[in-house]
Order: sequence, then C-alpha cells, then structure tokens
Amino acid sequence: MAQSAKNNQDMQIVRRRSDAAVVSLRPGLSAQVIPQSKIRPVRPTEIDQALGLFLADGGEARQPIEDKIVSFKQLARRERYDLTRQMVSLYQDQIVHACLFVCQPGRSAFVFTSPVRSKGSSDSSLSSLAIQTLRSTCQWAIREGASLIQIVTEPEDVNRQNLCRRSGFRKLTDLIYLLRSADPSPAVRPRLPAPMRWLTYAPEHKNLFGRVIRQTYKDSQDCPELSDLREIEDVLASHRVAGDFRPELWRLLLQGDEPLGVLILSPLRSQDALELTYMGLSPSARGKGIGRLLLAEAFYLSDRFGALPLTLAVDCRNETAYRLYRGAGFQVVLRRTVFILSSRWPGV
Repeated sequence: MAQSAKNNQDMQIVRRRSDAAVVSLRPGLSAQVIPQSKIRPVRPTEIDQALGLFLADGGEARQPIEDKIVSFKQLARRERYDLTRQMVSLYQDQIVHACLFVCQPGRSAFVFTSPVRSKGSSDSSLSSLAIQTLRSTCQWAIREGASLIQIVTEPEDVNRQNLCRRSGFRKLTDLIYLLRSADPSPAVRPRLPAPMRWLTYAPEHKNLFGRVIRQTYKDSQDCPELSDLREIEDVLASHRVAGDFRPELWRLLLQGDEPLGVLILSPLRSQDALELTYMGLSPSARGKGIGRLLLAEAFYLSDRFGALPLTLAVDCRNETAYRLYRGAGFQVVLRRTVFILSSRWPGV
C-alpha cells in the first residue's frame, strides 16, 4: 500500500481538483476535468477485479471469468509478471478501466488493456479516462526502463485498436502465427556445399551475431519499422528471453567468413514446443534458396531437441517468408494486430 502511494506521488499521474481527475489526452492539449473520477495504481485487494476487466470481453458468466483470472495468474507466476504494475481508473468509485504492463529485457514492455466501457451519457468521460490510464501505464513502463511498448489485439477488436491510436500508439502490422506439428520421422540434415558452414552461438561470437542480425534488417519485409527503434544489444537481449535461452539453438550460416543468415530457436516455457524466434538472410543471400537451408536446420534441431512442434509469427506483409513456411508444412493458427509506442517519438 505504501509503495502504491509512492508510485502515485512520484509519477504525478493524477492531479486532483475537488473529486475529479484532471485528464490531458495529449501533451500540450488543455486538460479535461472528469467529475467523480481518479486514476491510480491498483491496490493489492483490487488485482483480481482489474484482471477481470481485460480478461472478460463478452459479458461471460462469472465462473468462466474467474477461471480466466486463475489461468492468467498461473501464467503470471510462470512468466514472472508483476501484477501490481497495473493502473486503474475509477468512475463513481467503480473501477472502469485497467492496464497491466510487463517489462522485458531489451528495454521492451507489453501492455494488457481493458476495452473502453460504456455507461451511456458518460461514454466520452470513460473514453478519456481509458486513454489517460493507458498513457499513464506507458509512462510508468518508460520510467522503469522500457523504450518500446507493444499491445497485441485481435484483428476485429476495434475498441482496443481505437484506444491504442488515441493514446499515441501506431499500428505496426498484422502478425500471422503458424504451427508445424512434430514430424515422427527423423529429420535429415542437409549437406552444406563447401565452403558453407554452421557457427553455433558462444559468448565470443556475440558481436558477430549482432552484426549479422543487423545486416538481415536491411530491406527486410519483417516489421521493418522496428529496425530504427532498438539498439542491437536490446534485440539480442529480447531474443534471449523469448523462451529458455539455449545457445546451441542459435546458429549462423557462413560461406567461408561471409555471413549468409541467422537462425534462432527458443524452447517455450509455457508449452512443449520450440519457437522459431528469428530467421533472417543477409541481402546478398536472398533469392538463392538459403532460407530453405535455414528452415531445414530448424527441423533438424527440433528433432534433436525432442521432436517438438515448431511455432513462429510472421509479418503479413512478408509474403516470401509466408510462402516458405506454408510450403514447409506450417499451418495458420491465429492472427493478431500489433500496436507499438516508442519513447523516441516526440511527445511520448
């Protein structure tokens, strides 16, 4: 409780005028006074109620919502989410909006946010409260060291998407999530033509991996907007925590000393599967079938690691990669829309 009060004071999230929150939708705009409202960090006794707001979208019966809360808290324990890092807004003494942020290594964070609630004539006020609650959550995350913040929504979730845009986020892309079931037959490792060779990650190769990953970003169709928003050290750090870091699953494909591509696999903590966290080609290696060699190595490593299913996410704009994955037996399982906010942008 004392920590919540300190956060509230330090961040200066809410100024009070009588019993009203003073809400500024964007820096430089005049403030809007919303009577009978306030924005503050969640209290420990309110955590489940706040979680229920962004987990219950369809007016489900109470028991399914409670089941979702239990499942989410299990996920939070496994992934080490701090559930006290939530901002809530209250209207007429009722919590009407909640946001949770989760910081990750690599100076990134992702945010869960509830949709804007409707209360008839107060819709405008509730919308303003939701915007400022989300903005305050992002300011908190930035103060904790995040420079890139992401929100993932379902493609048809117009409510949350509008909230993201009005809160300063920009749409990054639609991601397509793919799954390739485990192959019961042993994977055959393709023979590399000389002088191609594989290099496995080791601490002394860290800078080389970073340089090659940076090379693969040039003219890439895979979320190119991110390339100028993150330092390569942050990129490496974020890849290391995508799952359980196993250096033997990080590979560079070299032709002599010339890098052709990079492959990164990560065992997922939440399920028995490997994630193809990153696969990229140097510009000079594109259009030569090198991507199929990288993917064949991924299948070989998956087989050695226990014949696990492989998952990945691909930018919907990256048609070349999408065709490669589909041709290799990956099936579409879901789609999500990604919004981002960067501390490098003016006014953030």
